[in-house]
Amino acid sequence: MAVILGLRIMADPVYAELRRALRAVYTFGQPMIGGDGTAAAYAAVVDPAPIARFVYRQDPVPHLPPATVGRYRHIGREWRYGGGWTDTTGRPVGQMLSTLGFAGALAAFPLGQVRPLGRLFPYTISDHFPHYYIDALAAAGVCEFGDDELSAGPDGRRRPPR
Repeated sequence: MAVILGLRIMADPVYAELRRALRAVYTFGQPMIGGDGTAAAYAAVVDPAPIARFVYRQDPVPHLPPATVGRYRHIGREWRYGGGWTDTTGRPVGQMLSTLGFAGALAAFPLGQVRPLGRLFPYTISDHFPHYYIDALAAAGVCEFGDDELSAGPDGRRRPPR
């Protein structure tokens, strides 16, 4: 919903006043929202606000919807946590193959309490819990205020204040 609203604010002239205040769109454990058409809509925006997606460890939600539903993809810059935050924009998380992957993520939650069993699953729903995102971001000192990389425009130059 955050990215859809962000795209609407960026592209719809009705929201021109609000557009001037939009610095960036930040999401945490966001599912894919569309295919090539969504990426093209974002690319068509003049001076788009950056989109930053955060993905924590084995969170299954960024891998949704499954490939059996159709082809989806992420837009924006991706930061993945696996002990530290890494910019993985060039190799974003992909779609899980089927809904069985999500069923496994749900099963991994109780089974993950027994260490060897938890490692059998590629995803675990517990990694979608907000406190993991908050703790990992706080420990890294990542904050939307003062993050100069995200305030850069598509050409890499710093965006002027609005």
